[in-house]
Amino acid sequence: MVTIMRRRSILRLLAGASGLALLTACRSPAVSSPAQSETSARRTAAGTPAEPAAGSGSISLSVMAWGNFVQQKVMQQALQEFDKQHPNVKASYISTQGGNQYTKLDTMIAGGVPPDVFYLDPPHIPVYAVKGALTVIDSFVQTAKYDLHDFYPKALKQYYWHNQLYGLPRGFGNQDLYWNEDLFTKAGASHPGEHWNDPAWTVDAFLSLADRLTRRQGSRVVQYGYGQALGLRQWEPWVWIFGGQVVDPTNRRCLLDQPPAMAGLQFLADLMHKYQVMPTPQYTQQENNTNLFASGRLAMNMDIPAALTSYRKLTSIPWDVAPLPKKAIAATSGGGICWAMIAKPSHPHLTWDLLSWVAGKHVQTMECQAATVAPPRQSVANSGCYVKPSVPPKHMEVFLNAPTYVHIDPQSVYWAQIDTLLGKELGYLWDGSKTAQEILPNLTPKITAMLQQQ
Repeated sequence: MVTIMRRRSILRLLAGASGLALLTACRSPAVSSPAQSETSARRTAAGTPAEPAAGSGSISLSVMAWGNFVQQKVMQQALQEFDKQHPNVKASYISTQGGNQYTKLDTMIAGGVPPDVFYLDPPHIPVYAVKGALTVIDSFVQTAKYDLHDFYPKALKQYYWHNQLYGLPRGFGNQDLYWNEDLFTKAGASHPGEHWNDPAWTVDAFLSLADRLTRRQGSRVVQYGYGQALGLRQWEPWVWIFGGQVVDPTNRRCLLDQPPAMAGLQFLADLMHKYQVMPTPQYTQQENNTNLFASGRLAMNMDIPAALTSYRKLTSIPWDVAPLPKKAIAATSGGGICWAMIAKPSHPHLTWDLLSWVAGKHVQTMECQAATVAPPRQSVANSGCYVKPSVPPKHMEVFLNAPTYVHIDPQSVYWAQIDTLLGKELGYLWDGSKTAQEILPNLTPKITAMLQQQ
């Protein structure tokens, strides 16, 4: 099963803002940069910093995250801005690229030298909150009058645990359809739906298109109509689209044994084994969906907005994006990553400034300009760094409207164990050896028992 961690290539970026009031007290007035203006406004709202200036670089803060070379370059630029604004602070960057963020985090916490600010994905919020390893940031938000309304509501919601906020969103992706216009034209096929909740863009219409766009030579498929990965974020939408739920609203009861949920998961398996319009896991072990799409042998592929950079490199293939089809409802999955701060930091106000800065509009615009993240801030998502009419896709509004239809993941301290169990048992559904009816009635009570332990 493809995990949430592996589905995402996550941008690394950092900056902070706290000592600007001290700087301006010692200098003559000057024109502020956008970064400095945001810093100054936040500091004024937050009040006078608790930590006095202690000399150049005398206060050390650390940030930990992962990211590729492009992301790291953005990080370095942001850190340079942070250092210029905070001459009494030196922020160090701890990269976990190529390693395991959470193994490193656990080791540093156990050793008494944890990072001050770091990435967490939604499933890890309950885990580290229960450990007492995170700072609840509600009081900082209230004191600083930090405006949360610019974030997509569901992007923010996933970082609450027991009605307390533990992080600020760094991205908010979702699952959509990328489709090859040439293959549709050659097949004489109508285009997918252009809008979420389009009454004509149904599961039946989707299946008809996928079948028409699948080409066979004898018993061998040489072009697939549709492809997707089979991790949690990829199979969840089919549960919701068919009217089912993964868990109940309390996150204490699994509902995958209910008929709509089983129908949605069985439909996904049938795309591979009954209708044969989608590559099987055995096939994609040899050649993945990204390569199939890039070589013109996959007509529709479920993927995320953060993949835009890769698709825009396919200059020989005209492509566009579309929403997922609907049955009972229109729905998609989503998530992202957040910035969190360690419990009991040595310099709480500076650490909050760092956290709030990297989640702020200025830094998130820098991330957006690097084209490796779906912005969690509505103002950034609707800006020129994200919406570029001169380059594909034509229907960028699919990404912009998707957050309304996102269902966020279940929350549980034991979700990692639940996800492992789901991956193992659903593997029999994906390889065609068992049906949803044979798997889910027995699996669901086990998951419920794990949920009720929290």
